[in-house]
Amino acid sequence: MTAKFMKDIEGLIVQLQRLDTWNWEGDSSGGYTVGNAYMLLDRDSTNENQDGVFTALWKFKIPSKASFFAWRLTLEGLPTKSNLRSRNVEINNIREATLFALSSLSEELLETEETGFDTSSLKHLVEQIFTEDSLIGPLEYPFLYARIFTSVAKLSSLISNGLLEHFLYLAMKAITMDVPPPVKVGACRALTNLLPEAKKEIVQSQLLGLISSLTDLLNHASDETLLMVLDTLLAAVKAGHESSTLVEHMISPVILNVWASHVSDPFISIDALEVLEDLLSLVPKLFRISDFSP
Repeated sequence: MTAKFMKDIEGLIVQLQRLDTWNWEGDSSGGYTVGNAYMLLDRDSTNENQDGVFTALWKFKIPSKASFFAWRLTLEGLPTKSNLRSRNVEINNIREATLFALSSLSEELLETEETGFDTSSLKHLVEQIFTEDSLIGPLEYPFLYARIFTSVAKLSSLISNGLLEHFLYLAMKAITMDVPPPVKVGACRALTNLLPEAKKEIVQSQLLGLISSLTDLLNHASDETLLMVLDTLLAAVKAGHESSTLVEHMISPVILNVWASHVSDPFISIDALEVLEDLLSLVPKLFRISDFSP
């Protein structure tokens, strides 16, 4: 910046007898007005065909969100690499920014799929992005890995079953591994969405380690993450079916403690009771009303 300033003033003669004044380059008079500032901005941001494009765009029989997406694309308002750079937004990891953009537009992309448009190229692009990004280790870029998990959960309908099972396995392994907290948060969000549709045999192979690690996470969860871990544990118990009874002795004391500690919080206490109710439905003989009677 200093070098540019020195270059700009090179050759200028300083007049000691005159005061310095501002000179607005947007007008030949050198004076600034709101009108000529608007004209300058309008000249740089529009073109002759833009009004016609907008008029035609809103006449298309497509979902309003798809129209809005196209409108933002026309105005270069999407968080693309070039647009972020033009606005001097510093992004340390372009891969993470790309995943953030995909997640932000997940509803629009899914609605476009429902309209019957051919989305094969979009699916290929999404799968390619997820596959390449997952090759980077979670220890090296934990926030990128967390973003992968949350993006996969949001765009699961655009991903093949084989790739979904791969990321489901990665998420279950991440919960059991010693990885940074952001990775575990992303894995929890992915599991909450993916476990309900997962194949029984895939879940059961990792169930004991998964529930054990989630129970440990529950013991150390903060108020901000407690509800999320409970939701993930509930999804794991449901996905494990009758196999979840094998770890009932680990889960129940921890869940009861969470419920007792947060009985005044309706969200946490209801989630805790729901986990217990699911366990009860799986092993009705383990608990009887008489067990809780005085």
